[in-house]
Amino acid sequence: MEVQRAPTGVKGITKITYESGEVRYRVVVDAGPDPKSGKRRQLTFTRRTLKEAKSRRNETLVERDKGTLVMADKTLTVEQACETWLAGKRKLAPDSRRTYREELKQVTRALGAVPVQSLTKEHVEQLVDAMQDGTARRIGRRGQPLSPASIKMVVGRLAQVLDSQVKQGNLARNVARLVELPELPKRADHKAWTVDETRQFLKHVQSDRLFACWLLSLHGLRRHEVLGLAWDAVDLDTETLNVRKSKTRAGERELPLTPVLVPTLKAHRRQLTKERLVAGEAYVVGDALVSPAGNSCDISCEGVEDFLRGLLPHERFRVLVPHLDPFADVFLQC
Repeated sequence: MEVQRAPTGVKGITKITYESGEVRYRVVVDAGPDPKSGKRRQLTFTRRTLKEAKSRRNETLVERDKGTLVMADKTLTVEQACETWLAGKRKLAPDSRRTYREELKQVTRALGAVPVQSLTKEHVEQLVDAMQDGTARRIGRRGQPLSPASIKMVVGRLAQVLDSQVKQGNLARNVARLVELPELPKRADHKAWTVDETRQFLKHVQSDRLFACWLLSLHGLRRHEVLGLAWDAVDLDTETLNVRKSKTRAGERELPLTPVLVPTLKAHRRQLTKERLVAGEAYVVGDALVSPAGNSCDISCEGVEDFLRGLLPHERFRVLVPHLDPFADVFLQC
């Protein structure tokens, strides 16, 4: 409890003596009017020595005059900051928004109630440790550690949220940027299939319902491009297709259909038409796509690799998801 206050001769700094005999120096700084309400604002803090108090007071005055003084909402929590940041990402594609939300769930489960102003480097390090040793709940599983790549994505997403708070003047620095992350393992050197392997693959999937889609993958289309390809982007008369659903505008392009693709796509379309007629009203959306699952349930990018693993005998194939341009070069030699 305070027992005595005394002036120090320095404007805004008061000497405080407590019952225990301890001495502290309280600093009160005029922070200028609130830009929203126009009301006067003050910052108050305490230091052990007069020298420390004067130094902090001078730093604060410089920040105020430069317009860099942080006057944040001390009630804003990490969860609220995450939600606000995500809501502001208006250009995000739906799939990306879902991914961001799932990544931020790791953050909000552990740190959601922590005020942003109170968030420390130690908080983030504890989150990393929990994700690394499996004590943090993984999406869809319990007790499973996250991979270094997943941990990097989660902390990176939190860092983006805190970067936004720094830009808004609600934080002085981004503590997530200070955390050392687990080292990523070296990526395996995945070589594309050889000509012989590609021929074996084509022979093995020739009777598969989505054979035409596997062919498209081998022509250099990525997974999401094949899965999002609509029939109105395929011109069988001029033997071209337009890639419209690419992740970037630079990925949008017109490609020629090879002689083997044209009859395959025609046969594939006839088969889908038969399926649609048999299914009737149950076939609502999928008939517009080149690669629909049964009864209009579209296949997801995440399910392609599992689907391929189930399709190929492990003893005969190196499982690679064919969605990269090198496959097109190999295919042309088949």
